[in-house]
Amino acid sequence: ADGSGARLHERYPAVHYLETQENLGYAGGNNAGLRCALDRGADWIPVVNNDTVADPNGLSRLFAVASQDVRIGALAPLIVRFDAPERVWFAGGHYSRLRALGTHDHEGEVADDVARMASREDHQWRACTFLTGCCLLLRGEALRQVGPFRADFLALVAAGDLSLPPRRRCGCGRAGSLLRHRPMPSRCAKRTSSP
Repeated sequence: ADGSGARLHERYPAVHYLETQENLGYAGGNNAGLRCALDRGADWIPVVNNDTVADPNGLSRLFAVASQDVRIGALAPLIVRFDAPERVWFAGGHYSRLRALGTHDHEGEVADDVARMASREDHQWRACTFLTGCCLLLRGEALRQVGPFRADFLALVAAGDLSLPPRRRCGCGRAGSLLRHRPMPSRCAKRTSSP
């Protein structure tokens, strides 16, 4: 313990926070927070990595899309590269059971082109079988049904671990919600393309 929890509580006494005594990893740390939020009756729970910069209104727009369709169990925003914000890092994805990894749709493409293409479609989200754990908005009811992330999965596939019931869907929002991400190099995931 480095005392950061005490400093956080002192600086923001009205903010509820959860302090673990050890590094629980991506899944373990998020699961502790998810359980705490569910115990407090959360209807929606955002999961956002610390290597991201969010659009100030991004979560509100993501929630507006998610709350319009009861089939949505998890939703992610359009995510662009931090070092090249004109390029898509994630705009939905698909999980390959054969290869046991998720792939990013539209990675490396021009973000404005992807957003324009999405705006011509008749709905504000599209179904996906893989969402990155970088940023998610999770419906509490769906999470109560499927449980938290599997602790033995790596961060790269933890979001794909949410095996939602058939009437629940994962999706990528198309309502202008945007997040900038500093992706870490990985030898575990193969992307469908590169910028």
